[in-house]
Amino acid sequence: MPTTDRLSIRKINYLLISLLLLASLASCGFQLRESVAIPEDFGPVKITGISEFSSMYKAVRNALRQSSIEITQDSSAANHILVINRVRNERRVLSVDSSGKVAENELIKSINFQLLDRDGNSVTEPQTISTNRSYAVPESAGLGTALEDQEISRSMEESLVARMLRYLAGRI
Repeated sequence: MPTTDRLSIRKINYLLISLLLLASLASCGFQLRESVAIPEDFGPVKITGISEFSSMYKAVRNALRQSSIEITQDSSAANHILVINRVRNERRVLSVDSSGKVAENELIKSINFQLLDRDGNSVTEPQTISTNRSYAVPESAGLGTALEDQEISRSMEESLVARMLRYLAGRI
């Protein structure tokens, strides 16, 4: 068999395997990580209670945009108002080594929120959700620990926002 025939058979096999994988992903209900199905008439949404420059605001904004929900700053144009009452960040030492240095940390993040309709009436009661993550601190802790804290915190915010949006999607 000539080399070009083998290549075309490989291409066909590769294409068939790719199509099979795509079909299996679609049939199992695969969605991108942390994406939430929210009805389009949910928006536009105004986000209040936290600074628009905060990482939590950005996480909420990005998640809503990923769900094709428009964000507005104008209360009169909003179908809903998402009030973020409180965002809490904590770090606790879980363990220390024999020389008294921190060996393991725990990050705790929580968010308290409420959804209002355009007239300011409560759609949901205030809710608080939280998440925590623990991680080992390397012996040569330095800048790496701060960067690890930031990455873990960002991941926790995304997780909290996804949980909040799933909760809201189930209430509207």
